[in-house]
Amino acid sequence: MLRSIALKSAATVLALILGLGSLSTLVANQASADPVASKKAEAARISAELTRLATRAAVLTEDWNEARVKSADLDAKTRNAASDLAATAAKAQTAANNLKKMATAAYIRGGLDTQRSSAATDGVDPGRAEYYIHSTANNQRDAIDELRQANLVLAERQSGLKAARDQARRVLNQMSAKHKAAAAAVAAQESLLRRVKGDLATLVAADQTRRSNAPPRATRARATRGRDIGTPPSGDNPAPNAAAQGAVEEAKKHLGKPYKWGGSGPDNFDCSGFTAWSWRVGGGRSLPHSSRAQYSATSRIPLSEIAPGDLLFNGSSVSSIHHVGIYVGGGKMISAPQSGDVVKYQYAFRSDVVGVGRVN
Repeated sequence: MLRSIALKSAATVLALILGLGSLSTLVANQASADPVASKKAEAARISAELTRLATRAAVLTEDWNEARVKSADLDAKTRNAASDLAATAAKAQTAANNLKKMATAAYIRGGLDTQRSSAATDGVDPGRAEYYIHSTANNQRDAIDELRQANLVLAERQSGLKAARDQARRVLNQMSAKHKAAAAAVAAQESLLRRVKGDLATLVAADQTRRSNAPPRATRARATRGRDIGTPPSGDNPAPNAAAQGAVEEAKKHLGKPYKWGGSGPDNFDCSGFTAWSWRVGGGRSLPHSSRAQYSATSRIPLSEIAPGDLLFNGSSVSSIHHVGIYVGGGKMISAPQSGDVVKYQYAFRSDVVGVGRVN
């Protein structure tokens, strides 16, 4: 009996030892698993923060590009107004010179010599002839008054345009400052990412790739349809013309080139600078260097009719468009995505597509 008790006690101790061994193994496994989970969580956090900052920087970049386009347009209108003013001033001076010559001739000739001889021949009373001369002078004075009034109107227009141009330049400076701040924030995050060692950097990069290339889930597809732009085509539509295909071929030549704020090519690009370059060089069409201005400069087509060469615009709304890419078929577009990135293929039918533009 004592032996039986001893055996049971030994078995119990052995079980306890084995149990403790299993527990220690479990604790060890958890301890080894925690750093991995922690790294994944940190990678996801850094990746999400980089995406947020990159989106903010993209919005500010396109604000700046839009301000540049408006400023250039106002500058052109101001130059046209100045030219109109100069032409009108020349006309007024010509009319004034003619009136001065008439007054001088009338004074030298006694006012009515030529007209009186003509009037005598024609049987017209000299007094009436003098009335006609004064009427002519009055008519010229009226014309000069009209030209002076036109000068005033154009001067007011020039003043208004100058004020608008100055305002646009102030906005441009503000946008530049805001974008520099956003770019600095992105650079800080990228610096942090570069300091992260090996496997975490790989995890972050993989997470960002997954975010940018993942096809839309059902909820995302519903969001796209909710904007009334239709659904993606079931197959590939052909390019609408040779110009569109040329723009696509030009876009492909620049794959791998770096993104740069305000870049318009050929060595670096921002998103709207890239699409403008591709269409100008490859398609022979001029587009403004602004995604929002490009939206206004193109024709709307439903998503189902998208074809190579068409432009895809991204944002939370039309007024807040911050990205544009050129569709190349196969559900992909080529674009210059964000700071720290390069011109590359991306999934085209993201949930934040607000419109498709066809270049005319």
